[in-house]
Amino acid sequence: MGGIAHFLCHFRPLSTSKLVGTMFFIILQRNKNTKKMRNRLLARHTFSIISGLICAFALMVMTACGNEKSGKEWETKDETGVLTQKKGMNQTREIDSMRRVDPLAKIREDGRFEIICANPITPVKSQGSTSLCWVYAMLATIESNHIAMGDSVQLSAKYIMRKRLEQLCDRYYLTKGASRFTDRGTLPSLLELLNDEGAMAYNAYGDEDFNAKTLISKLKMMVKGSATQRKGLQEMRETTAKELDGILGPAPRFVFMLGAEYTAKEFAHSICRPNEYKAYTSFSHHPFGEMVALELPDNWENHRFMNIPIDSMEQKVISALQNHRSVAWEGDTSERGFSFSKGLAVTGKENKGEKSEKAEQKTETAGTPSSTIENDSLVTLSIDKKEDSENLQTTRQRAFEESLTTDDHCMEIFGMARDKKTNQLFFICKNSWGTGNRYGGLMLMSIDYFRMKTIAVVL
Repeated sequence: MGGIAHFLCHFRPLSTSKLVGTMFFIILQRNKNTKKMRNRLLARHTFSIISGLICAFALMVMTACGNEKSGKEWETKDETGVLTQKKGMNQTREIDSMRRVDPLAKIREDGRFEIICANPITPVKSQGSTSLCWVYAMLATIESNHIAMGDSVQLSAKYIMRKRLEQLCDRYYLTKGASRFTDRGTLPSLLELLNDEGAMAYNAYGDEDFNAKTLISKLKMMVKGSATQRKGLQEMRETTAKELDGILGPAPRFVFMLGAEYTAKEFAHSICRPNEYKAYTSFSHHPFGEMVALELPDNWENHRFMNIPIDSMEQKVISALQNHRSVAWEGDTSERGFSFSKGLAVTGKENKGEKSEKAEQKTETAGTPSSTIENDSLVTLSIDKKEDSENLQTTRQRAFEESLTTDDHCMEIFGMARDKKTNQLFFICKNSWGTGNRYGGLMLMSIDYFRMKTIAVVL
């Protein structure tokens, strides 16, 4: 009797009956004359225990089956016949396993740099033939900031690309071909797209490579034809949607994560709140302390940046990294000292005797915004550490006005390192040109390069 009562007290599914059972047995122990009643109650109680065990076992089996199903990927069609991909717990498991892989292993093995701090990152990806460095860099920054908070997330750049193209088709149709049709943009462009169009999980809409220029050219012709024939906006959208489905695949309508269902917008707002990130720039032709529309070829949407001195920008970036926040960087990569194969971005003084890698960059950055000038400004405009802030700001401004500093590329800054020989500070960056370089797709940017060649940051 005592053994059964002890079992009841420790078996949670039967907790509602354990007190009643214990009371009955205490009473029965005291009343030995009611043997017949005791046997009858014992039989009933034994039956309830067996029934409870069976129910508990069935619940365990159902839970196990549910977990197994939630860890798999399946496809369904909603009431409109649109393909919907559902994702379960595997997304969290996959990204948690990524955190156990050391992305800095190759930098450590190289032995040149001492790691000061580094935020966790998702795997390095390749933007392929697209000009979506601004998408990859900003998404990577958001991903890292969530992982640092214990929230695993990976986001689809292809989904953003599709929504961007849908917007461009609408504008091109309504303006009769007068609007710009390009996949280029700036870091704030991504934040606006997240707010307006939403986001999608990476494993629900992966980044298969495709010829971006061919797709854009084909869409322009289709939209122009629809406008000429006055087919109407809705018919144009249906025609271009079929083309996008054929090349990119149908876009999921919902995000399924951790047992919950979200619309694309709800998901985006949960990972990136409005006004959570702010864009900064540093050029003296605008007043400091004001929001300005920076004059860049790729800022054709006139996004605004807070204009601050370069020293203030540098300190903001360092402070963010020290507080486990990654930063999205936008700047010049057309310099002699920027070498993807070597994983380094250094100034002319730091790079004496090195040969230009222009030919290499044209291969690596196919489709990315590139400078139209053979830019070797850092050889002559390198900044000495002892130079004061005013001279640095003047030199930056002159390089920008003379097109020696151009808006070429975007990356995520997620850590800091120090050169063991020179003691110079470097930012550790995650690029989007694949893993085929010395550091597995990562770059180390010297603080002098950052101070001279940064166009903007978002943090």
